[in-house]
Amino acid sequence: MRYDQADIFLVPLFNGQYGVGQVVTTEATPLCAFTLRQQPFDAVAAPLTPAEIIALHKVDAAHLADGTWPVIGLEQIPQISALDRLNALESDPLDPAIIEALLNAWHGLYPWDGFPDRTFFDGLLCTGVSKPASARTKGQLA
Repeated sequence: MRYDQADIFLVPLFNGQYGVGQVVTTEATPLCAFTLRQQPFDAVAAPLTPAEIIALHKVDAAHLADGTWPVIGLEQIPQISALDRLNALESDPLDPAIIEALLNAWHGLYPWDGFPDRTFFDGLLCTGVSKPASARTKGQLA
């Protein structure tokens, strides 16, 4: 499956809904923006706003290429902070499973402290983005 710059794609969540991302660049490893949106599979793609972006990362393209993260449309890429873009471009690509865990944790479906480093997800967020009120800990999800 082919993906291109500006494609909007879905990331499956544990509750049957989908998180939303967008391909920002398609260099050797795609740089993708991930949002706070949660929507059903059949929702229409809509442009992202800068305020919706919670994370920006290079991601192993496997889930985009094989359709696990289905592309649902093409929209203009929102303005992204230069600092977040620089930080993302200088970092190593993340495994898609980490992004899936982050988005599930954002929506309270996976523990925010579910990794050995209890602040792991905090470090994946864009500058100025904080853990959401919907986030749950291991104890709250038990």
